[in-house]
Amino acid sequence: MAWKIGADLNYARLNVVPFFGASGGRWEFRTVNTSSNRSTNLANGGNNLASLLIGVPNAVQVRPLLLNYDYRWKAAAFFVQNDWKVKPNLTLNLGLRYALQMPRTEKNDLQGVFRPDLAQTVTLTAAQRTAIGTGLGITAATNPTLFAAIPTTVQVPIFAFAGRGGRSRYLVPVDYTGIEPRFGFAWSPKFWKWAETRSMVIRGGYGISHAPITGNNRLPNPDFGGFQAVSTLANGSTVGGTANSAQPVRLTGNVPFVNGGSLDQSLGISADGLITLNSLGVPGFASSGEGSGKIPYSQNWNLSLSFQLMRNTVLEVAYVGNKGTHLYMPLVNINPRDIDFVETLEASNINAETTFADPLGRRNALGAVIAIQRNSVTSPYFGFNSLNRFFDPSANSIQHAAYIQIQRRISSGLSFTANYTFGKSIDDASDASPDVRVLTTGSTLGQVYYGAPRSGDRSISTFDIKHNFSTTFLYDLPFGRKRWLFKDAPKVVDAIIGGWSLSGVFRLQGGQPFLPFITDTNRLGGVNRSIRLDIVPGVPLKNPLWDRDCPIGGNCEPYINPAAFMRPVKGQLGSAPRTLDVRAPMQEYFDFSLQKTFAMPFIGGEGKRRINFRIDLLNAFNHPNFRFVNTGNTPPGFGGLPNEALLTQADLNAWLAANPGRTATLAQVNDLINANRLPPAPGQTTGAIPLDFFHVQLPEGFATRNPNAFDITTLNGLKLYRLRQAYDTNFGSLFAVNNPRYIQFGIRLFF
Repeated sequence: MAWKIGADLNYARLNVVPFFGASGGRWEFRTVNTSSNRSTNLANGGNNLASLLIGVPNAVQVRPLLLNYDYRWKAAAFFVQNDWKVKPNLTLNLGLRYALQMPRTEKNDLQGVFRPDLAQTVTLTAAQRTAIGTGLGITAATNPTLFAAIPTTVQVPIFAFAGRGGRSRYLVPVDYTGIEPRFGFAWSPKFWKWAETRSMVIRGGYGISHAPITGNNRLPNPDFGGFQAVSTLANGSTVGGTANSAQPVRLTGNVPFVNGGSLDQSLGISADGLITLNSLGVPGFASSGEGSGKIPYSQNWNLSLSFQLMRNTVLEVAYVGNKGTHLYMPLVNINPRDIDFVETLEASNINAETTFADPLGRRNALGAVIAIQRNSVTSPYFGFNSLNRFFDPSANSIQHAAYIQIQRRISSGLSFTANYTFGKSIDDASDASPDVRVLTTGSTLGQVYYGAPRSGDRSISTFDIKHNFSTTFLYDLPFGRKRWLFKDAPKVVDAIIGGWSLSGVFRLQGGQPFLPFITDTNRLGGVNRSIRLDIVPGVPLKNPLWDRDCPIGGNCEPYINPAAFMRPVKGQLGSAPRTLDVRAPMQEYFDFSLQKTFAMPFIGGEGKRRINFRIDLLNAFNHPNFRFVNTGNTPPGFGGLPNEALLTQADLNAWLAANPGRTATLAQVNDLINANRLPPAPGQTTGAIPLDFFHVQLPEGFATRNPNAFDITTLNGLKLYRLRQAYDTNFGSLFAVNNPRYIQFGIRLFF
């Protein structure tokens, strides 16, 4: 019996002052500022350099003040472990670990959270309700029904700084439940003669491990001195909250924003560290609610059986499981849109995502009045585009896997191993945004972000690999002394032909699941690439037109079938799972190595000093491997919201040129749209197009057809024409992984 006792004490710090963009701000210049008609078309005279030379930017972002963030974490763990050989054929491993991780603190108390439980109720005045109506483009007289939907009271959440007003310096409670038991065993059965002669061993184990909490990236969170946009328009601008109609924002002549130079003065922080009305200007997150402060942990268990299948051959089969609990969710918006209100706006021909000045006059750190989206008017917290819950430990995962492995060593110098794993991982969320580059598979927020039940986001993990096979071999070539051929060769000959060996690795790895979503927000606000598509029943997800002879490229059919999906009805969420069990093609890899070891001349006679020379052929067969297109950290979506406007004469002329012999008039085509409009809402002269106008099934071959190939003289053809214009041709496509074949030479010296 052997005992081990130990402790682990950890103190971590992250000190950061975000200087980027703090000196002079961030300026962007585009063709749009010098073009003849405010477009990005170079034919209209726009020029980036010309915009720079006259000092008129397209966008300006400034950091209003510099703050010093000093984050600190403390953690401690204690453990005891016992390795007990109960019998010659039975060994137990027993252990217990206790881990305590204190939540993050900030030396200067520059962190905090929104407290929805402290939200203030604000009664809107008649003037404020009128201002909201103006922002919606209506009045009580022109649209009394929609005006009546404007609330009379609204909720404004309070932002509370940690460590002030008698509050804890922690954002979440301390989790004292970090108990981590460990158990393992190894048993060789003796009651069964066959098992004993085959050296059978049964092993198993179970353990709990907590994840380390280290904040989020290297950036401050919340960042109270973060970028603020300064508007820049042809007819004027807003700088520091003051309208300047005489000129746009320029490189010179703008008054720098100071506003007292302190965070408390900029945001109107009370003596007890609360921000009330101006909390809309805080780039923070809400407290994580139920389960707040829980540390993510995983339970791991396994059971394996190994025995000698035949001489020099060992077979092992095993089952492995893992369950994650209290995993961090991605951002969850606790201020979801009222879908009925969004649909009412859109059905009234009112763009739900258009912004207008906050009627409550709330301001950002620059002192400028904040613009709010129309669709946030009836949300739980008035004016907030998103109010995200962060560090929410309510997600969970489960993984089951089985593997089989065989190892064989042949006396003639040949040995190999081969193993195959079949597994499946399911979770509510595969990463905890807003961390980036955590997953190479790309990530998306779940629709829980929009208030949908979390159960709808439970699906296959985005990183799941169902099949995984690998094999290795090592072969000592039978040439030279003490080997099968030329065993009596002279030393000179043996130095040339002896001591060579071959080795290789071959891997087959299954593809990852597919993530189906649209590129826009479907008028629901929030973040792009969050709303999923609708599934068309009975249509194969893998594109039957995809051709291995044309696997990738703009003229090739995508691997995923776009005809299996439809855009969701405008203002609604899609019905597709978060991930789909349709996998990219298998990945194949083969690496080959040839090497020779010989004694180092003059000083290597005792055999300890040697030279190893090797030649490696990586990706020896130069086999192309394909994966789903992943641009940066985000795979491409289905496309943005199609153009709802009437066609122009230029559109019609392009269509006629692409379809010789066809005739159509602009009025004839646009009458198809006008004839299907909804009745005009009060105060409107033109009705909106139906919310399900673009909720149509796509034909096979949709991705490789030109928009002008669709018959715009028919209603369905006109819808497909607009859908194809908004379609992202990278949707469901593959790209070739950059794994070139190359040869490398190496020499290693052993002294």
